[in-house]
Amino acid sequence: MNILGQSFEDWVTQQINFRQASLKRGSGRTQKDLQYQQSKTPWLRLASSIDVNNDGGDLAKSLILQGGVVREDGKKRFDVTSDLDSRAGGAYGWGGDRERGYVPMPGITNAAVKFINNGALSKTEVTIKCYSKKQFELIDKLYMRPGYTLLLEFGWSIYLNSKGGIQSYDEFNSPALRNFLNGTKNQFELIKLIKTERKKRVGNYDGVFGKVSNFKWNFNPDGSYDITIDLVGLGDVIETLKVNQSLNKEQEIEGSGGDQQEKEGVEFPLIDNATKDSLSQWLFAIYSAKNRFRDFVTNAAGGLNFGTEDAKIKGFALPSKDYKSKKTLTIKKGICQLNQGMFGRSKAGNPQMFITFGYLIAWLQKNILLNNEDVPNCAFDLNFEYLGLSSSSSTTSDLTLFNSPQGTLSANPITCLIPFSKQIPFVKKDDGSILEYPEVGSTNGISDESEDTRIALYNTYNTAYRYDDLNGRLSQVLLNLNFIATCLNEEEENDDGAKSLIGFLNKILSGVNTATGSINEFSVRLNDDQTLIQFINNAPQTFTIEPPSTGRTICTFNTFGKGSFIRNINLDGSIPSNFASMVTIGAQANGNQTAGNATAFSKYNEGLIDRIIPVKRSEGDKDKEGVNKEEKEETQKEKIIKTFKKITSNEGFWSNVIAAFSKKDNSYQDIYADRQWNEDFAQTFQSLNNQFIQLLMGYLQSPVEEGGIAKSAAPFFLPFNLSLEIDGISGIKLYETFKVDGKVLPPSYDKDKIKLIVTGTDHKIDPTSWTTTINTQSAPNN
Repeated sequence: MNILGQSFEDWVTQQINFRQASLKRGSGRTQKDLQYQQSKTPWLRLASSIDVNNDGGDLAKSLILQGGVVREDGKKRFDVTSDLDSRAGGAYGWGGDRERGYVPMPGITNAAVKFINNGALSKTEVTIKCYSKKQFELIDKLYMRPGYTLLLEFGWSIYLNSKGGIQSYDEFNSPALRNFLNGTKNQFELIKLIKTERKKRVGNYDGVFGKVSNFKWNFNPDGSYDITIDLVGLGDVIETLKVNQSLNKEQEIEGSGGDQQEKEGVEFPLIDNATKDSLSQWLFAIYSAKNRFRDFVTNAAGGLNFGTEDAKIKGFALPSKDYKSKKTLTIKKGICQLNQGMFGRSKAGNPQMFITFGYLIAWLQKNILLNNEDVPNCAFDLNFEYLGLSSSSSTTSDLTLFNSPQGTLSANPITCLIPFSKQIPFVKKDDGSILEYPEVGSTNGISDESEDTRIALYNTYNTAYRYDDLNGRLSQVLLNLNFIATCLNEEEENDDGAKSLIGFLNKILSGVNTATGSINEFSVRLNDDQTLIQFINNAPQTFTIEPPSTGRTICTFNTFGKGSFIRNINLDGSIPSNFASMVTIGAQANGNQTAGNATAFSKYNEGLIDRIIPVKRSEGDKDKEGVNKEEKEETQKEKIIKTFKKITSNEGFWSNVIAAFSKKDNSYQDIYADRQWNEDFAQTFQSLNNQFIQLLMGYLQSPVEEGGIAKSAAPFFLPFNLSLEIDGISGIKLYETFKVDGKVLPPSYDKDKIKLIVTGTDHKIDPTSWTTTINTQSAPNN
């Protein structure tokens, strides 16, 4: 589930509460408390997946690094036989004693797990010490080979279990290690075992499965070696994976085999690059299959000519089966067709083709991501088997959601379309009626079909698209094929001629965000296990239907005094330059202005007034006589209605050409009635629509006036980063939320005003301590 702001899982919160309660008892500590607080020590081990000369992993099973070298049964390894001619020699002759005499066993000394690229990737650094050339040769063979995988595990020797009692971690052969050494080929199964053990040990165990990305070593004057190995998740390839691959096979499109002729009026990249790479071939195959567009042109006089098809991908590895079985994936209504208008006649223009975002991502997973025997090295985090199906169930509904209040639309069909209702239910006019898009009907004998366009989209896709009144599903956004081809064409090639997959996806998401009101901030990131590629909306979301698991008890950390196991707190208040206007506008009571929506900062500054510059407004917030709208007590609702009137009144193309159309034609009609889908019309509508949606979001966030429902979160985070260093714990995931008490932070960080979103959980483990640093970003609480 790709949603920011969930609370920690209940077992994580329970473990934190147990720890705080144990420390809070002070002089009343029990024997259990003393044993937990004074006897716990961390443990750390590293294992290799490498078979040497088809030995079945015998060398790797005999050379596990934990407090020296141990075998797979957990016993110290004092003798090693390998192709490197190591000899027996006891603990101080390990690896052969002919070279330097007696030396200590090699071993892992510490490890650090760090999130980088603003939490998009993680990197693990492991430090190993060895004492002879023979030892170094063995370590090099098993642990220093880029691209090969290792398993790092760590935890507490003594911990508080799920009932608050004392428990020891006395099982060497963990489920993950057992399966790792026995050669399991599916990393998704391995990650599941780590997650299961993490929960069983209530956050006192963790594991990292990754591949070696780099290493370095130093030779010391005493003849020893200090080795540092860098591990990254298998999903790190998204940074370099190219999207413009050629698959050397024909594209398989269900029901294809139709006309491949170029059609007049289609955007250049879709046609000109039709055979350039596999993605372009696939897009063109969808466009041309079944002679769809020939039917469009000949039947244009018969009506709207709106149609959909189920999309199919053969041989798709199923996420629900850990990618071990395949079937033909069917995405309901994954393909949509609709003709563009021409010269005011909505039925005679160029055909346009759309596919759902989920269909595009499913194809990329099948054809572009790296695979091992059909199991992807990493996968996209979408519920592919239920795309296009409507359900609020957590098991059958894709929950990659983004801000899309009821009634909002895509102002640029050249980029994408979304279903939308006629009414905007959050805004009522003075007469009590709900704000809604106007009837357009017929003007001067030319039939307008905006209602047919809107109704067709709404009836066909809305149930699958809309999650609740404030959010839509990203997988059901309809992407224009021309837009996809343009994004691919505009993605720059590197020196090897490759186009970045992540760069291409970011272009797609940026276009969708702009077309739908610029109230989201999408990013492509890996999950905390680095196995799933997620589409995260960095703009906070609020729900009228709570997603599954949001009902968890929110965790509150004690920051100081008895009951606190926080070691250090840091606050970084650096504000980027692109926040300058928001900071300025938000330094007043009402941060929802025509010049920008700074409601989050306005809430943060509640009750504060700048004596020198108390008001910050643009000319857009003054009436014709230059009087501030606030002085005339104009409400935010009135601002929204006025902006909406611009969209649905005299802002259309024909109103500037024929006077008789001045009361009928408008930007909404140009796009959704006449379907005049060219850049000029789309840009005008998009500019007006973005201003309207920004004001609408500010209105929904405002609790000040009657009608402001104050249910929606501000559409960006406050740029303040709080980090907490605590005794080591696992199970805290990226994008989860928690609170802190008011003992340390200033009143503006009151737990009821600010919520903290996790952006990274860094771990440091050495023989004496395991610490976890939780990095966060701040958001105003609802």
